[in-house]
This record gives sequence, structure tokens and C-alpha cells, in this order.
Amino acid sequence: LWNQPGKLIVISQHEPVSVWSTDGTSITPQDLRDKEVAAFCGIGNPRSFIATLTQQGAKIVDQRFFADHYHYSSEIIEQLKDWKLNCGAQWLLTTEKDWVKIKELGMVNDIADLYWVRVALTITEGKEQFCAELDEKTRQEIGRASCRERV
Repeated sequence: LWNQPGKLIVISQHEPVSVWSTDGTSITPQDLRDKEVAAFCGIGNPRSFIATLTQQGAKIVDQRFFADHYHYSSEIIEQLKDWKLNCGAQWLLTTEKDWVKIKELGMVNDIADLYWVRVALTITEGKEQFCAELDEKTRQEIGRASCRERV
């Protein structure tokens, strides 16, 4: 991986920036400390989500992983609500990606104590070259560039 002539290699990390409830209020990731949560997600690397929660001090009482890009149904939402009660969690906690899919079902108000985590990606090595190449490509495609403002 590291010896890829002609290929740009960047190093990045993701970190939680906020935690949101279904009613639109937010808390800091540090507010997860000592919360007993049932965590679920349908992402490519679900263990990284669990690690993120644990690093913030959340107590994972149970976890459920779905396939990446999982399409939730009302039946699954009902199962998740029961699961939360049965495992004794204070909150159901998921990713922003999964929350968006659940929101599309129109059921977020039916789920008590559902929270989702917003994560930001930060490039820690190779940012200048990455932005230069991305800016050049976006200038060609859409006529403007703004990588340095966003990454």
C-alpha cells in the first residue's frame, strides 16, 4: 500500500463531532460517557463505530450489525425498539448514515431515545497534495475548487 508509485497516499482519521437526538437537539460526544447504549449500524466497518463510541466512554450493553447500505424496514425498527428495552440500554445509538435511512421511513418520532453520531474526516498527512489534485479536478469538471475550505 505504501509503495504505490504515481499514486497519492493520504492518511486520515475520523472523529465524532456531535451526537443528535431525533428531536434535533445535540450533545457533545463526551456526553456519551457512562451512557448505557445499544449500538447498531449498517456500515462497511461496524467495529470502528463501536470503537468510536467506546473511546468516548459509552458503555455498549449490546450491538447489532447490519450489512453495509442496509435498507431498514418498519419491522426492523420495531425489533430495534424491543431490543433496546430487553437489553436495558438507555439509548439506541447509530451512525448518521443509518439515521438518514431510518428518517426516510418516517418513523424517527416512534423511537424513544434514538441518537445518532455525526463524524468528521480529517486528513492528517498529504492534505496539501490531495487538495491540489482535487481542486484541479473540480476546476476541470465544475469550474471551481474549494478543497482547502472543506477538508
